[in-house]
Amino acid sequence: MAIPIILKTSSILGWKRNQPWKFQPMAAGKPTHWTATGLPPGMAINPDTGLIAGSVPDAGVWVAAVTASNADGQCTEGFPIGIDQERYWSETEPIIHPEAILLEVVLPAATVRLASGGGVGAAAKEAQVQDILNALLESWAAGTEDREAKQQELLAAFRDAWEATPSSGGTSSTGDNRDKKPPPVFALKSDDVRQLIIKFVDTEGMMIKVVPQTVRFSSKRFEPEMKVFSCEDFEVLEPGLIEMIIEPSGQGLNAELAESETDDETAINVLCEIEWTNRVGLHTLRTSTPNFHVRVERDLSK
Repeated sequence: MAIPIILKTSSILGWKRNQPWKFQPMAAGKPTHWTATGLPPGMAINPDTGLIAGSVPDAGVWVAAVTASNADGQCTEGFPIGIDQERYWSETEPIIHPEAILLEVVLPAATVRLASGGGVGAAAKEAQVQDILNALLESWAAGTEDREAKQQELLAAFRDAWEATPSSGGTSSTGDNRDKKPPPVFALKSDDVRQLIIKFVDTEGMMIKVVPQTVRFSSKRFEPEMKVFSCEDFEVLEPGLIEMIIEPSGQGLNAELAESETDDETAINVLCEIEWTNRVGLHTLRTSTPNFHVRVERDLSK
């Protein structure tokens, strides 16, 4: 048996953040044990085979010292490992949860970022509501002297949590798109055509290379429930970047505008969402933004 000699590779580069990958260092001399120091977080080495595997959440460059050894001695070589800033997205096994996908809508004067998957605070709100419900059920079962007061306190907390406006949404707690209207995200003219450039990004603003199957920009009202208008025309400019054509028109929109007509202007805030689907393996992933408001004005030039 001879001292192991690691066959040197200059570097391990080109991997993305959160991308699962494997690297098998090779050595002559039949090593029986492998170790490594300086590996990036998320990576580990198999002590029997030397296989380095895992995924790295952060971008950067590391120099890992890999050692192969046997009964006759050992050999150590350094391997630079580079992880790109770009976030990994797999069509068959998405590393990024849908709630971590945001939409950046590029407008002439600004870029607006919209959350997805029901809003950034949706999961926390659901957990809060569930905790309050659990406490309410426990108080009913306990039969304590102050049960009625406790129940009223918990019911009030439940109502507050349930009616709280989502942090990224912009809908009113009543569901009526004419009450408590927040500032609109942007403005449209009826029967006009508007180009929107929409980018899929992660929570750090890095583009995710999603290629959606369908995209729909729709507007609705709740009381009575009615679709105001809907647009589904889009073009993929590159993975993660689409162009969408919005044309607010139709009987529903005209009826809404007619109800809000005044001497000064004819304009309404309509409740909108952007919904898209893409294939993940054998399944279709359906995701949408929380509701947001868009100001629609009657196009008087036509």
